[in-house]
Amino acid sequence: MAMAAVASQGNSVKPIFTDSVLHIDLICELIFSCCSPAALVQTAATCRVAKESVHSYIQYAFNIDRRLSRYFSDPLAFRSLQARTATLISGSFALQFFDRSFYPTSDLDLYVHMRHRREVGRWLLGAGYAFAPTPYQYPDFEVAVADPLTVAPGGIYDMPGIACIFNFTMPAHTGGGTLKVQLIVALNTPMEVILGFHSTCVMNVLSFEKAYCLYPRTTLEERRSLVSASCRGQSERRPQGLDKYAVRGWTIVARLPPQDAERRDGAFRLGWRWIDDNASWVVALDTAGVARAPAPNASSGARAHDPVAVCNWQLRYSAVGGAVMQFGVAKGGVLRYVYLVTDEGLLGHLTRVLSAKMRVEQAKADLKLEDWSYCDDELPRICREHIREVAERKLVALR
Repeated sequence: MAMAAVASQGNSVKPIFTDSVLHIDLICELIFSCCSPAALVQTAATCRVAKESVHSYIQYAFNIDRRLSRYFSDPLAFRSLQARTATLISGSFALQFFDRSFYPTSDLDLYVHMRHRREVGRWLLGAGYAFAPTPYQYPDFEVAVADPLTVAPGGIYDMPGIACIFNFTMPAHTGGGTLKVQLIVALNTPMEVILGFHSTCVMNVLSFEKAYCLYPRTTLEERRSLVSASCRGQSERRPQGLDKYAVRGWTIVARLPPQDAERRDGAFRLGWRWIDDNASWVVALDTAGVARAPAPNASSGARAHDPVAVCNWQLRYSAVGGAVMQFGVAKGGVLRYVYLVTDEGLLGHLTRVLSAKMRVEQAKADLKLEDWSYCDDELPRICREHIREVAERKLVALR
């Protein structure tokens, strides 16, 4: 972005943009709202004043509480529920958040761990929503939630990894119409479902503490979306999802051009990925007023971060099979949640570490010593230490 300037009486150059414009919030909001995320980053890199102004705009534009206030009268209470249950927001709401757009008829999609489906559903009922059963579900939520493997066929989100979907509705606060929240229950983990979406433009995730855009360059800058499936399969109604986002302005890419298909650093970043790597755009959310998750029991530590922080997958592509999200699953008796891991070395390391911890806990249980200890709070550190150790060994080998 060029910086306008004028010559002062002393022949020095006075930048109008930084000295006059950037101090007016209303003007900055109008200018920055027309900038792509990359343009915002580039503007912030020009000078200290621009950096502060862009930071102030990002705090305003990416205010998750304001976005959630359309659905909940107390957004902080909902985000505390998110922290407690590791519930993720994805789908069109998450895309609108990053794209700074608004779809009046869109729903709020919540991706929930199986163990927390009842708690999240009850919270929605307490927040004023009514359970809206499908013809395949019992009309009473408490009865329907006890039958988690009953999946209504034919839905647009009918895809591998989903156990069941519960719909909740409420009259909109303003403007008429109806608000709809979908509680999408994962068989293993929410990220297994999200990586099975029809294409990459909707692979965006909001936890209670961070927002992750997995393919920001193609989604937000180039407005392209790569058709993909997960290693678990693909949605039976994928064409309907692709058509919806083509209408909303994204170019649907079924086959990669050679410059992207042959390079790991291409636009869609093939190969090994972590959810918070340098190919993702991660926005830290303001967590003031959000109650953190408590420890599961007296023998276990409280989670400092959402379980989604440990999520590792691989985007594989072939001219014949197209794009596939590949991942494995890390789980065990000393973990309360299931995690996605694709690196075989890391998965093997986790298997050994978790098996050793499992033997200790089983011995404690046999002797009735104390509560069972879970190590979800330790998992990010265990992963980081292993990756660092492997990298150091490779560096030593190259010397």
